[in-house]
Amino acid sequence: MENGRKVSKAVIVTIGIFFALLSIAVVFIFQSLADRFSPTVSNVERFLRKGKLEEAFALSSKVPGETAVKAILRGRVFLALALKERKDDGWRRYGLDQSDWLKGQEVDSAVANFKKAISMDKKSADAYFWLGIVYKEKGWFNEAEDALNESLRLNPKRIETRLALGALYPLMDRPREAVKHLVYAYKIAPDNPDIAKNVARIYRFYLDKPESAMIWFNRYLNNAKPGDIDVNQAKIEMNELIARYPEFVPEEKQLWRQPRRIFIPRYR
Repeated sequence: MENGRKVSKAVIVTIGIFFALLSIAVVFIFQSLADRFSPTVSNVERFLRKGKLEEAFALSSKVPGETAVKAILRGRVFLALALKERKDDGWRRYGLDQSDWLKGQEVDSAVANFKKAISMDKKSADAYFWLGIVYKEKGWFNEAEDALNESLRLNPKRIETRLALGALYPLMDRPREAVKHLVYAYKIAPDNPDIAKNVARIYRFYLDKPESAMIWFNRYLNNAKPGDIDVNQAKIEMNELIARYPEFVPEEKQLWRQPRRIFIPRYR
């Protein structure tokens, strides 16, 4: 009987511990879910990165307070919705109006939110940056340049703004100014593949400088991220340039030419 009582007590203690741990786990799961879907800036940005725009839209309206950060966030969501709509439409309606390439309620809402953010915080480099992005998509290049330059004045080391100007100036027949901004950005972030890719394209297609194009294509390919859809086209351009101008082959290592290691599992 004594042994029976001891076993019963041990079982009861074990069951108690199990249910206590289970309760803690359930609380942790619900807390994690609550945190994951709570109306915060970071959660909205996470949904934006994942392309979950409906969730981002719903959550962004619930972010507490009326701040410049919230206005920028709402503007970004509206812009993403507008661009997704054009993508789903195959870009058939994009640019039909030569005076305004990107039109619609979402676009107007994006502009209104970015302007609202600027009115709330005139030193917001982020607000000017996104306003410049919208203007570029609308084909309003002068307005885009003004907004992006103001963003750059407020934050000269912002890589995204330099990249945006690097994409804008070739459209304005000013490719050398684009190179200037991109090279400046490269000095800050030499491992950023987008910078090298854009410089390479400008030298290749706008300035007709094959030697420089090869240097920058090589830098881009050496640092390209897995899954980058531009890699194959860059390799085609690079190989064509090498075949045509072998005397200009860069002295820097061509890491992208090295075969990748393939994992072969051991079988016993």
